[in-house]
Amino acid sequence: MAEITQRAAERRRCWLKALFVFNEGRSSLDAIVRNLSDQGALLECVDMRLLPEEFDLIIHKANGEDVRRRARQVWRHDGALGVQFIDDSVDATRSRSRMAQAS
Repeated sequence: MAEITQRAAERRRCWLKALFVFNEGRSSLDAIVRNLSDQGALLECVDMRLLPEEFDLIIHKANGEDVRRRARQVWRHDGALGVQFIDDSVDATRSRSRMAQAS
């Protein structure tokens, strides 16, 4: 029997470091991205109790780029979190080296 999925876009399996940023940039939590698409992601985090419904997610890609996306919680269960990206695109992509040069 074929598996039925409700996702609008196929997600790619991955293991990427990420950071939840919230509280106007004053708070953050480490996370791991387990799968990813242009529209959302599956994340793992040790303690999500303080995480608001909407937040920024900074994904540290393997090629050295950081991608910042605005996200909304869709579901949460046992340390796993499904999110939907609510910004229009990945225009916020910047490499770590460019960020270091700017500081």
